[in-house]
Amino acid sequence: MKNYPFLKNHKIVLQPVDLGWGCDYSDAPVMAAEAWQFGVKKPRHAKRADEIPPRDVSLDNLPALYDWVIVKEPAVVRDLADARRLVGSDTESDAYIVRVSTTEEAGAILAVLAQKDIPILPNWDNWGFAWYGRFVIGWAQEIGYASFLPTGADDVDDLLRALRAVSMLRHTKILYIGNIPSHSCNAECRPLNLLRKFKVDFRQIDFKEYTDAVDALVGSPEALALAETWRERHTILDERDPVLDRYTAVYLALRQLLAKYDANALTVDCAYFPSIEYVACCAASYLIDEGCCFGCEGDISQVISLQLLMGVCGGAGMMGNLFENAIHRDIEENQIVINHDVMPPSMACRDCRMCLRDFHDSRKGSTFICDMPKEAVTIGGLSYDGKKFWVSSGTVKWVEDTVHCRITVGIDVADAKAIMRHSLGHHQVMAYTEHKKAALLAGQFMGFETREI
Repeated sequence: MKNYPFLKNHKIVLQPVDLGWGCDYSDAPVMAAEAWQFGVKKPRHAKRADEIPPRDVSLDNLPALYDWVIVKEPAVVRDLADARRLVGSDTESDAYIVRVSTTEEAGAILAVLAQKDIPILPNWDNWGFAWYGRFVIGWAQEIGYASFLPTGADDVDDLLRALRAVSMLRHTKILYIGNIPSHSCNAECRPLNLLRKFKVDFRQIDFKEYTDAVDALVGSPEALALAETWRERHTILDERDPVLDRYTAVYLALRQLLAKYDANALTVDCAYFPSIEYVACCAASYLIDEGCCFGCEGDISQVISLQLLMGVCGGAGMMGNLFENAIHRDIEENQIVINHDVMPPSMACRDCRMCLRDFHDSRKGSTFICDMPKEAVTIGGLSYDGKKFWVSSGTVKWVEDTVHCRITVGIDVADAKAIMRHSLGHHQVMAYTEHKKAALLAGQFMGFETREI
């Protein structure tokens, strides 16, 4: 995938579960024993078993195709006691892959497995077809667990990406810097609701702890050394060079605070920073590439949606305001515009040199700007209340330095007016590669009301 690296070594764990198949009629003098269990085999089933797939996506072969997938040994579950033991001892599975029985007892067993609150999926073959998946899906509709029936290798790929996104989100620990609620955007921010809805951890600190950490690092050997690295990597404009160690100090301070609070995601109520000099735009750009999901302006809903999209696409993502710095002609030509100040270096053109500029032509602060690959992207957003998730896709057409906010990205889409009408959330997110189906599936696994635009 060119220069869009995996952000962290996050693996998903799949637990196969064998419930058996049907009933054992061996000792019963009934038709089922004679015809079904011991009778002639179905000839086209034998033919199906001999078909060679273009890509072997059987459970046993998944770790060879995806280095971030772990498939455990099958767990044999024959009764409710077995199911309770599995759920009680399982601390790492991201999904149960079930070879389901057709008997009535299977429903009760699946109801116990559903207490784990992870997707329960039908077993599929080497082609990616879950031939008997309707039994798992049927119980899902009655019991209420999340599920999906794959019908091919592409579906399996979408499924795995969706599971990775949900797994990453459920391991997310957000550090919030500043006041709650945000002074500049609407988003879900109650810690109890964040735990209930998204299964994410959350902790908050005040501005002073952040600004003190930055001030303590300005002029330090670490900040000065990192400033030299940034000079080698980037073109420094707008008189930022003499004070570059202030902005590397922002990055180092945030790294310290993330480590102190054991956090792997970050958002800041930046509208109420005491000075522009504390804006975190360049620092956040690097942190996203390092696997730390970032949200501007205390927008936790955007953090959630970006984490999902990064998990689905497997690379860095960027956020922004939809249709800011846009003109009527953009919409008429089916282009949407995303505009903000955070740009991960991995999303720049391969041979481009990023420019480090000031914040909104203020001669204070720092932001990055660079051209970007004209390639496919997945786009999405989460509603203010964290209940509705929309997804679309398009192709990057152009990038412009628009000063306020610095980075503006034009994206060709199928229906810009529909996105204007039906998109949700304060900030929206985008990531390279087109994985709209996987993103929608991840949203469904999270219990969101999803919409494709």
